[in-house]
Amino acid sequence: MQKDLLALAQLRQEARDVLDAGIEARCREGEDPWDFLPELPTVDQCVVIGLRTAHVEHRDPSDPRLSNFEILRSIAFDYPELRRAAWSLVTRR
Repeated sequence: MQKDLLALAQLRQEARDVLDAGIEARCREGEDPWDFLPELPTVDQCVVIGLRTAHVEHRDPSDPRLSNFEILRSIAFDYPELRRAAWSLVTRR
């Protein structure tokens, strides 16, 4: 369990770094943060997106394809700390 929390902390830090770099780049291009910050995903949503992407990229081709909902549900159960973020992505467009 402690290992999982350390891995989650690392995933969150990596997501925060990516978000910060994107925010800085957009600000340097002259965009107003008040315009784009509300549209950005949260750090936890970024972690869930990364976990979902990793699942899709590393799935066994012989396994049946899971729907987006099933993948996010699996992440929500595997990482209880990310449950709210995973469920928020189910309905996000």
